[in-house]
Amino acid sequence: MYVNNSIYPKMAALNIRKNAKIYVPYIIMGIFVIACYYMMHSLSSNNTIKNMSGGDYVISMVQLGVGVVSIFAVIFLFYINSFLMKRRKKELGLYNVLGMEKRHIARMLFFENVYVVVTDMAAGLAVGMILSKLMFLLLMKLINTGTVIGFEICAESVQATIIFFLLIFAVMFLYNILKIGMSNPVELLQGGMVGEKEPKTKVLIALIGLVMLGAGYLFAFKTKSPFNALNLFFLAVAAVIIGTYCLFTAGSIAVLKLLRKNKKFYYHPTHFTIVSGMLYRMKQNAVGLANICILSTMVLISISTTVCMYSGIEKSVSERCPREINVSAELTEEYFDTAASEVDAAVDEIVSSNNAQKKNTRAFRSYTIIANEDKKGSYSIPTDTDSSYAAAMLGENGTTFDCIPLEDFNTVMGTDYSLSDGEVLLYDTKNTELTSVELNAGGQSRVFKVKDTELKNGDEILSDSGIVPNEFLMVVKDFDTFKSVYYMINGAESTDSASSAAVSGGTKVYYYLGFDTDLSTDEGIELTKQIYGIDIPSAYVQAENKIQMRQEYYQLYGGFLFLGMFVGILFSVATALVIYYKQISEGYEDRERFDIMQKVGMSYDEVKRTIRSQVLMVFFLPLVVAGIHVAVSFRVIKMILKMLSMTEPTLFMAVTLITLLVFAVMYTIVFMITTKAYYGIVKREA
Repeated sequence: MYVNNSIYPKMAALNIRKNAKIYVPYIIMGIFVIACYYMMHSLSSNNTIKNMSGGDYVISMVQLGVGVVSIFAVIFLFYINSFLMKRRKKELGLYNVLGMEKRHIARMLFFENVYVVVTDMAAGLAVGMILSKLMFLLLMKLINTGTVIGFEICAESVQATIIFFLLIFAVMFLYNILKIGMSNPVELLQGGMVGEKEPKTKVLIALIGLVMLGAGYLFAFKTKSPFNALNLFFLAVAAVIIGTYCLFTAGSIAVLKLLRKNKKFYYHPTHFTIVSGMLYRMKQNAVGLANICILSTMVLISISTTVCMYSGIEKSVSERCPREINVSAELTEEYFDTAASEVDAAVDEIVSSNNAQKKNTRAFRSYTIIANEDKKGSYSIPTDTDSSYAAAMLGENGTTFDCIPLEDFNTVMGTDYSLSDGEVLLYDTKNTELTSVELNAGGQSRVFKVKDTELKNGDEILSDSGIVPNEFLMVVKDFDTFKSVYYMINGAESTDSASSAAVSGGTKVYYYLGFDTDLSTDEGIELTKQIYGIDIPSAYVQAENKIQMRQEYYQLYGGFLFLGMFVGILFSVATALVIYYKQISEGYEDRERFDIMQKVGMSYDEVKRTIRSQVLMVFFLPLVVAGIHVAVSFRVIKMILKMLSMTEPTLFMAVTLITLLVFAVMYTIVFMITTKAYYGIVKREA
């Protein structure tokens, strides 16, 4: 058949206009992902960010964002392309039957792709360039930096964007041509009708789904070790994702078939049409529903966790750096009695040389005991190898005791507690009630009676890091008791044999000194640098500045929040798009059923009510399951956030609930908009 070559561009333009309902969202999605890719790539190449203090944190977050957009673009452009080609198979088959050869169809599709690619590239880069400045300013705001630069276009990012997306569109075009070339005209004409047979019950896949989902949930409910929570979190996530897909694709069909076997339930006019309709719905749309569920879960978790981390920055900084300058000195054991005084003297000398004064001083000696809880109140302390310490830290019964002499505690807290021989004060954030504490190490044992006194504000000293399941603050009677426990757990029989103690490296004594000054920000940072690494034989000295620490937290968590918001928006758009195409697809598939139902005697209102019930049940099922996923993962995510210095569980709960509520409202709005398009297709053809 002869076809004038000039007709292909016109046919391509006409086809795009005629299929605007499915082409316009495809083009908009292309513009969106191209703009996102350019914005993130330009930020990752921004010299201002690279050169600023702590810029490495921010760049690493942005580069992670580039990777997320890349994966997202490939998956969802291919997803939309597959839907688009499925809807157009009948049209292309008709062209083939009417005499157009497949090479002619390929040329027509080529020009369609050219129009789409040119539109997406031009509009996507334009939007990306316009919004990149706004994104930069938002990032600077989140990381608490006042740096502002003029508008600039990153040529490297433009080039990378064009190459990356040209490659994606080229591969999609070749894939489409290959699929069409391998199909005969009859297959193309019937392409929209594929999958109309009753779905089979895939018991094995349903069981796999239950097992995988159960394994992920069991991990979330049972794990006690924060280290295990962090190390195995992504495995649990993978199990839940696999389980979700299996249950949506096979489990839902199995449940519907069980309902159909219940004759009392099934042979009811409403139940009959709903169950039978949903049976076919779930077969053809299960993967789409699972996608919506997973995307919704990712949106909720990414936004709630990053917002929570960012909101808790000030509290986290105050806990880590309670004063403007915070000194941490690891004491050498042969100088235990004099080391703290020598650190004070060395610090005072540097402070005086900078014409500054110490104010609001806070100082105490402490070490952390790492142990395993054998039973409530009894703890074994490893003393042999580093691997034993690691096992205790990683174990489900891992426990730490921050040990501090009573005199230091009373001085810091402004209290006047007293202790008798063999007594200790004990505090933890879980309000654990213990009458005694038994410490066992290297064949030796010490039992302390817990004095029945409520320690107020113990968390001001307790390093509640969230690394192990149980963390205590233990206040001992005096410095001699403090030392004797240290030597016991480090292998020495007494204080006198300290020089022969086989210290295994797990327990170190620290002297913590914090104070404020009247110096400016830059002067305070310079003073901190001078204190850091003071050369004295009795201690290895480190120092942190609260202002510097706050900036580092804002850079790190601000980068996380930026990435979380970006991913949240990205996945929200993807969710809306999957919902839209699912509704459009079901509209085309339901219009014939709609007509048949009316022909067998059901009124228009009854048919509409039945279909609306199906749509509502199926549509909101992913949101309900996503909410369950988030609720189950709450405990594990809270543990991980605690390890990242976010110690405000009520804040996390509030942020999660607000995020879920906002997302549910947005989800409902998308549902209402897309349902209009769905009924438009069905009613027009009814």
